[in-house]
Amino acid sequence: DVSSTNWVKLHYNASAPTSPPSLIRRRVQFLLKYPHLIPSYSLVESNCECVAVWCKTGIWTTLQASHMLDNTNFGSRVAIAGLSLASAVVA
Repeated sequence: DVSSTNWVKLHYNASAPTSPPSLIRRRVQFLLKYPHLIPSYSLVESNCECVAVWCKTGIWTTLQASHMLDNTNFGSRVAIAGLSLASAVVA
């Protein structure tokens, strides 16, 4: 029963401005016309939230995954590994 579920709303520090409604509609229509351009599903990099955020802001991201990665030990290790890899590529 959904009504008895204790829902928790997370608040994110989203800094991307919302696009005008006409642009949001054009993005939705674009994805409906070219669904093959949507990346394959990935919990962290490409999910339904990414599609919604892109349509609304023009930025392909998942705030939930970002929040999870920012607040976990795993996220810290991923960030360190990414920085190490980036340093190796730039060097």
